[in-house]
Amino acid sequence: MNWIGFAVAHHLNSNGAKAVEILEAFEGTLEDDYPPDNERCEHGEMLLYKISLLEESGFLERALEELYKEEPKIVDKLTYKEQEVSLLVKLGCLEEGANIYKALLTMNPDKYRYLSVFHHPAGQF
Repeated sequence: MNWIGFAVAHHLNSNGAKAVEILEAFEGTLEDDYPPDNERCEHGEMLLYKISLLEESGFLERALEELYKEEPKIVDKLTYKEQEVSLLVKLGCLEEGANIYKALLTMNPDKYRYLSVFHHPAGQF
């Protein structure tokens, strides 16, 4: 059975915590802490998926800790930053979140999601 498919099935069945357990069990089967170069993108996407599951399940602090811990393994740095700002804002770290949104806005000034943050009253991301 495919581990990630099994995790997705639990996620779709509204059991995000179990999906995280499955992904962590899968990580435990890997021989090395870092995947081979030809698997880095896929491994990074799996880590981002696990972190989004933690966020969705309400484990915000743990999700942010995992994000920071796994940062060297995540290839997609834009999604990394978007995930980081989402978690920071939900945890009430609004100043840090605003700084990251400003950095994202300099990278892509036309993205509505980044622009809309600054049109809300202060503190309401």
